[in-house]
Amino acid sequence: MGNALTGRMRQFFLDLDNGRHDELMQLARTQSEWNTYLNEHGFSVEQIHSGLSTAAWKLYDVQTRPVLKPLIKLFNIMPNPIRNTIKFIWMLAWYPILLVCLLILGAEKSSNNRNTCFLAFQLRKL
Repeated sequence: MGNALTGRMRQFFLDLDNGRHDELMQLARTQSEWNTYLNEHGFSVEQIHSGLSTAAWKLYDVQTRPVLKPLIKLFNIMPNPIRNTIKFIWMLAWYPILLVCLLILGAEKSSNNRNTCFLAFQLRKL
């Protein structure tokens, strides 16, 4: 999100990211790069499955960082029974919405790019 914004909001999200995006993108491979890598190491790819769009991950990541950080500070000053009750109510209120959004955003077909959060390969030893 920091890459898409400008000004103070850009800096806010870049500070939250703390370099994770660049690090993960350096570790990521495209589908064709994985095919080449696996073939070089004695495997043939039978099937490829992908899923969880990057939009779904961004939704999850954004709600857990800037939204929950102030709540965590607030929770830490409360007694345990009150803190646990409020956390439980928060989960009951938020997670159905989050689940629906992730189901909608997570249904993505396999593609030859880095726009999904995972690729799973069914392999055969050569």
